[in-house]
Order: sequence, then C-alpha cells, then structure tokens
Amino acid sequence: MVTQLSSGTVLIADDDEQSLSAVRALLAPFGFKSVCASSQVEAMRLLEKHEREIDCVLTDLYMTGVSGEDLLMHIRQTTPELPVVVVAGNADVPSAVTAIREGAFDFQLKPLSSETLTLALGRAIEHRRLKNRNRDLEQRLEASQRFSGIVGNESFNEARSRFERGYLDQVLEESAGNLSQAARRSGMDRSNFRRLLERHGVRPAHSSLD
Repeated sequence: MVTQLSSGTVLIADDDEQSLSAVRALLAPFGFKSVCASSQVEAMRLLEKHEREIDCVLTDLYMTGVSGEDLLMHIRQTTPELPVVVVAGNADVPSAVTAIREGAFDFQLKPLSSETLTLALGRAIEHRRLKNRNRDLEQRLEASQRFSGIVGNESFNEARSRFERGYLDQVLEESAGNLSQAARRSGMDRSNFRRLLERHGVRPAHSSLD
C-alpha cells in the first residue's frame, strides 16, 4: 500500500552549501518546497520573516556558530507548535535522542534516505496540521457552547468527546501505540495524556509511559 505523504514548506538549516542543494533536490520530487539557511542565525531570521509559510524545520545538529540544539530551543520558545526534525551522524545518535527529549519531532541519520526523510517530514507536517485543526475545532466548540445555553450543552459534550477520541486514535496510530511518543506528539504532559486515555477507555498496544 502506498503511503500518502503530507507535503509543505520546509526550512532547511545546514552550513554546508552542497548538503543544502542535495536535500532541496531530494525533497522537490515529493512536493516539498524548501527555504534554505546556511547558518542558524539566518534560519532564525527566515523563521521570523516567513513564520506563517514554514510548516517544518530540518536542521543539522552541528554547525558553525549557533548549533542545531540552540535553534531547536529558540523554536520551542517562540513557535512551539512548529515541528523540528534534526539531522545527525551515526556517532551523534545520543545527541539526537537528547534533542527528541527536548522537543524535536524526529531525527534522521546521515546519509539521508529520501524514503525515511520524506516520511518523517510528512508526518511532522501532518501532525502540526492535526494540532491546528484540534485548536480550531476547540475554538469553534467553545464559541458554540457560549451561545447554545443549557439546551446545547449535551450536543457540545458529545461533539467534544467524539473529537477527543478521534484525536487520540490518530496520535496513537502515528506513534505505533507507544504512549511515551504519543504523549510527546500530542503536546500534553504524561499525566494529562493518561487521564484523557482513561476518560475515553482507550487501551493502546504499549501501556508504559516510561
């Protein structure tokens, strides 16, 4: 079965011009638009200028000057909903794992594979869009509740419950049933995520949140 990938605009940060060109060429056939930065300082400037247009950030962990980890922290502070995929060498796996713990969506190892890279970026972009839809629906439901009065409360609660259950199913599917990954992808802390699962009676394949 062919997986339908989400595509969008990716900010690529790498201080190696050849690597920038290679990644841009790798992504183009899959429908991704690339915005390239040869330093983390330039990446921060482009993020500020094109914040509404950029769907995901792909950054090398190690560059001259500001590191990829610094860029990740900057994004987590300024635009926390923007997913970041980090790129590392095989010897840098521990640093990549640390980046995941600090909020990166995923990491990719060099040499980059078009299949795994486009899948990771597609999932990151789709996850962001899902969270945006979640926020928009929450806002619409809250507006509906304000004007519906007591009579409308039951339909509001039913709609909210259906949405929350669908959102949980989607996040768990993206995380292959792993609760730790699902909690991180949802943007919720572990205790709140566990309570939401229990409220809807959801029992994923992997029950540990460690």
